[in-house]
Amino acid sequence: VEQDKNGQLVIITSQANAEILFKSQLDQKGASLTQAFPELAAAISKISNISSGFHPFNHNGEKRFASFQHFGNLDWTLFVISRPAEVLAKTEQASTINLIVTLGATALMLLLIPFVAGGVTSSIRKVTAGAEAIAAGNLEHEIEVSSRDETRQLADSFNRMARSLRNSVGELQDLTQELENRVEERTKTLEQ
Repeated sequence: VEQDKNGQLVIITSQANAEILFKSQLDQKGASLTQAFPELAAAISKISNISSGFHPFNHNGEKRFASFQHFGNLDWTLFVISRPAEVLAKTEQASTINLIVTLGATALMLLLIPFVAGGVTSSIRKVTAGAEAIAAGNLEHEIEVSSRDETRQLADSFNRMARSLRNSVGELQDLTQELENRVEERTKTLEQ
């Protein structure tokens, strides 16, 4: 039995009498499925209770795959018969494409990880160094972070805290100077 140019043979049979209603090669239309494909006809009893599926069988000593779908309301069964080589070739092609895409994505991730990790750790190091400078009393220190993520928000918070402390220390120094001036004035007044 010859298959079409895609390596598949399409057959529609009547379930009642297993007569071929349509075949992609018209030479056996109206023939009995038992005559055309005796091995498949023998397997039909096994698959008659299943609405659709896939069944391997041998035809003239060659392995074939029969994909089938029963249409009960029409009393038809659609068979698509393929050689394993054609079925497996498409599966192997899909597997190869999946493997190439997976390897490409993995390679891309491996290339990008150092850049992403380096940017994050660099920002964290800058915030840490800035926080240590502020803790050491350098309230004029500004933490410069170029990223636009949580690290930037943390650096901005430290910078606001340093400005607030700088203003508070300035106000305290002004108050201290004012108190010293008052004490000095009173001391002069009392000495006179």
